[in-house]
Amino acid sequence: MTIAARSASLLVLGFVVMACGSPEPALAGEAKAPAERAVLDSPGRGGLAGFVATPQTDAGGNSTFLLAPNSAWFLATSPNAAAIRLIDVNNGITLRYLSKPGLRVAALSISPDSKTVSARDVDGQIASWDAETGQAVTPAPPADFHEIVGLRLSLQPDLIARYHLQSHFGDLKQYVDIAFNPTQEYALIGYIGDPRWNAFQIWNLKKEQTELFFRLDEDICGYRPFSFDYDGKHLIFGNTQGESFSNHLDFAAFSIDGSGPTFAPGSAYVSRTLVKKCRFPAKFDFGFQQQFDISPGAQLITRGQGMPGTPEWAAWDLRNGRAIASIHPDGDGVVSSDGSTIVVLHNPKGFDAQSTRITVQRYERRKTFNIPRSLQSDGLQVGVSPNGRWIALHLAETIVVWSVKDGKVTKKYRVSHDHPAVVLQITDKGDVLLVDERDGDIFADGRWRAVRTVEHSLIVPLTPYFHAQCGIIFCDRVVADLGVVERRPRDARARDVARADVSPDGRYMIVHTRDKGDNLTHDVIDIADGHIVLPGKTGNFVSNGRSLIVREDDLDRVSFVKYDLPTGKPVWTATPNRAEDGFYMLFPDGRVRFSPGAHYSDLVLVRGFEVRHFGVEETKQFVASPDAVRD
Repeated sequence: MTIAARSASLLVLGFVVMACGSPEPALAGEAKAPAERAVLDSPGRGGLAGFVATPQTDAGGNSTFLLAPNSAWFLATSPNAAAIRLIDVNNGITLRYLSKPGLRVAALSISPDSKTVSARDVDGQIASWDAETGQAVTPAPPADFHEIVGLRLSLQPDLIARYHLQSHFGDLKQYVDIAFNPTQEYALIGYIGDPRWNAFQIWNLKKEQTELFFRLDEDICGYRPFSFDYDGKHLIFGNTQGESFSNHLDFAAFSIDGSGPTFAPGSAYVSRTLVKKCRFPAKFDFGFQQQFDISPGAQLITRGQGMPGTPEWAAWDLRNGRAIASIHPDGDGVVSSDGSTIVVLHNPKGFDAQSTRITVQRYERRKTFNIPRSLQSDGLQVGVSPNGRWIALHLAETIVVWSVKDGKVTKKYRVSHDHPAVVLQITDKGDVLLVDERDGDIFADGRWRAVRTVEHSLIVPLTPYFHAQCGIIFCDRVVADLGVVERRPRDARARDVARADVSPDGRYMIVHTRDKGDNLTHDVIDIADGHIVLPGKTGNFVSNGRSLIVREDDLDRVSFVKYDLPTGKPVWTATPNRAEDGFYMLFPDGRVRFSPGAHYSDLVLVRGFEVRHFGVEETKQFVASPDAVRD
């Protein structure tokens, strides 16, 4: 591997903070913070002005490395860990385990002569050990403790200002990930250029310049190496999962041997002193990441649709954090637009088996029904009316409508092969509205009707929120007696548009476009005049059409951002917690809401590079009160 000192532009970031520990001063539901507070820099927050409540969703492991001043060894541990490993930098052998009863590591310090290691736990207690023997000692408390909460930043340009990082990264243009070493002297930045290069650089935060540039082997195992320390002589890095997962790389170490002109001016030769090891136990369970989603009305965050045999489908109320559904086993879940009703088509235990049962939960009441044998087949689709009172099962040419109240069949339709039908809507009265995409005919009141009058027009349901438009994109023709709207195109962007790309209220549309780098992207535009409402975004429209839910995936993390379309501003960001048994919701003013399954140890306050744990005052100011919920 070659490491080169060179100048390179830094890139733009988003934010994740890794594990830490803190006492739990109050439950989320007990916080008495007002529902609306002043913005981040409001003087009303006093010494807490500018802080942002930040969840930590990465799993544990070796998330902290700290090199000794003599460069002979380093420490490896994690926030809340009960022990610290002292490792020889040349051979990777763990020389000593440093621990004491009840230790939960929050900060580390190594004396300037490398003879003493000290740790501060989450309760503020200090423990120290002799680095040579591992025996406990009682020196004077060190003045240079380094918090081991690992600040990690990833691509979200709007968060540069939010986290007050302009002074450090004012020239950032485009970025993937940034991590900081415990002393916060250096940042590890990657990937540089094409991700296939596996290239990174180390940025000196004080001098604001690149220290090293390096590339990793293509076959490196484990996750991205964003736990690290660097002292000019050695580079130690490990992934963010670490030894918590035995199939992931714990760490690797490189020695900086000297400079030379062969690669680039100021380049450095290095040698790997510790070889990576990938271990896969014979019975290792690689598992399957469950899918999270936001309900059509944006009231719930749901978890489900895992592999056959997955034990649970679950949902939490985003408005108050309460767990509202735990349905066994898992399956394909559908939620009504008003959030009142959940329908789960249960997954069978094997890939070849057919679904035979369906569970319906309306408010707090739950019933399970058997699916008729005639509908037990691959391709069965389930829908629910906006008011949650009716279910439709659609298989090939057969459509059956059930009452949620008792599971009885209220209507049954057979659609001929001449009309390949798509279910547009199950109405609040239990009627089924179908469309033949080929010719634009509508099936309503038990028979087919011709609706399309213009080639390429789009047939959509006439919802209570719909606002007819006649602008530069569409000119709408409302067919009220059939409950539909014919959207006649007036612009090339409206030809063959997907129905999901048009908002239910008729005002907005997602279009394909290209950015300045000629890369394909998406914008949300106003249908009336074509102006861009939300640049560079795509997602799912909320059922009332006024908001867009944007899913943001980053390898092992997922989050959902709700944008208000009339203003183009974010309303909240929701993300599953570390244990995937709840969620965190971040608000633009820095507050947070979380479900009871989450913990204060998964949250910190962040301002720039400053990290602060939750206490009583922090809870009052930063934990959002529940919203009023109308059933």
